[in-house]
Amino acid sequence: VNGELKDIVVSKYNVPRKRILLNLDCEAMFDRIYFVKKKMYIGDYFWRGVLKVGRMVKGLILKKYNFPDIVREVQLQLLEMKMAGKGEDDILDYLINVKEKLLSGAMDDKLVIAQRVNDPKTYKSGLNVYAKAALKMGDRFVPGSIVRLVYVTDEDVEPVIDGKIPKISFSGRIYYW
Repeated sequence: VNGELKDIVVSKYNVPRKRILLNLDCEAMFDRIYFVKKKMYIGDYFWRGVLKVGRMVKGLILKKYNFPDIVREVQLQLLEMKMAGKGEDDILDYLINVKEKLLSGAMDDKLVIAQRVNDPKTYKSGLNVYAKAALKMGDRFVPGSIVRLVYVTDEDVEPVIDGKIPKISFSGRIYYW
């Protein structure tokens, strides 16, 4: 590509070849790629002739830690299905299955959200859900530590203490859907 680019510049602008300092480089070349939206994609990449070196994920929730496991797992499975060429019927069947499990309570352990929280008493513009959960922890909360919580209703959260997940209502499970 760089050789062709130099040839074009020499012929079109009559610039001596040794004066052209522009060289293009790329991060990776993809065998297959699926764009979710701008700057959000998953793809199988290769490098220097070696096919499928790995899978690259950019800008997706899969990389963020403050989302519940269910979101990461479902997003990953949907992207894997899309990369494998699965059709809409397969994807819809998968989502229906996930929804049934979620609403039945079979996935409550995958609904935990984690976030590092500073001292909630120093918050000036109101408490977010993480700070509210931290306050509910009482003496167990240490400022700067990670707070784990679940939505027990569509508007209320409870902390997860010692791995024990509080009872989640139907409206709490609907919140995650």
